[in-house]
Formats: sequence, structure tokens, C-alpha cells
Amino acid sequence: MTAKIAAIHKKKGPALVSHVTFLHRPYLILRVYRACFFFGLLLLGTNLLGCRLTDSGSNPIANLAVPKPVRLNGQVKAIADVHNHPLPEHPIYLQGKVQQQVPLLDGWVYQLQDETGLIWIVTQTNQPALGDEILIKGQVRQENIRVVNEDLGERYIEEIEQIE
Repeated sequence: MTAKIAAIHKKKGPALVSHVTFLHRPYLILRVYRACFFFGLLLLGTNLLGCRLTDSGSNPIANLAVPKPVRLNGQVKAIADVHNHPLPEHPIYLQGKVQQQVPLLDGWVYQLQDETGLIWIVTQTNQPALGDEILIKGQVRQENIRVVNEDLGERYIEEIEQIE
């Protein structure tokens, strides 16, 4: 047998020798076939198991918090505009820095300042930290107090949503 392989080796080159040697070992072919088959089954099972995990709701990526895009239905108003214009019927957006805070029984009152002025914000949600720059959506309210024919009322914002 080695004489045949040596004779083929001289005529056809080393590739044929390895091929002829491989053909004379059928158990090796069977082992390679079995290894590829079981490896394929392993990959298929892993993929099927992975799909089943995502369908059952235990996907760890689904629990990541992704911030919602900010959608403004109007433009951000200046605080001076709130004081100087008539009461709007629809909610407005204000942006500014939190200055003072006062606790209430069922919420908070804080003062918001931008480059044009200050206004009080009434909220039922968590208080923002002092110095935070926030964007809110709120409804303008007016509290009228009449003292001897003089109106000492003040406008404030009832917070609907803290966006930032």
C-alpha cells in the first residue's frame, strides 16, 4: 500500500496523497461527519432556545430605559410673556432654573427663573432639585386677591408634566 502511495505521490503531487490517505480511513470520515452534525444541532438548538427566551418576555434588553423623544406641541414661552399676555386656554411650555422650593401637604411649589423673570410652579410630582435646569408643560392660573380696589393677584403655573 505504501508503494502505491509513493508512486502516486511522485506522479500527482502531495494533494492526491493526502486524499488517498483520507479515503483509506473511513472511520475518520465518519467522526468528522458526526462532529459536524452534532455541532449543527447545537447551533440550531441554541438559536431556537434564544428565540424562545425573547418571546417569553425575559429579554434583558427589553428592560432598558430608553428616553422618550421630546415632542413640543408649541414653543417654549418666556416667563415675562406669561405675566404680560392674557391667560392662555391651552397648556404652555416653560424652561428655566429651579430657585426656591416650598413643601405643601400634597405636593410642592417651586420658583422657576429664566432670563426674563420668575414664576411659581405648583406640582403634585417629585420636586426638582435646586439649581436644576428643567422644561415643563403646565397650565397658567391666576389667583386674584383684591385689597381696597387694588388687585394683588399673581399668576402661577399648574404643572402637567416635567419633560426634562
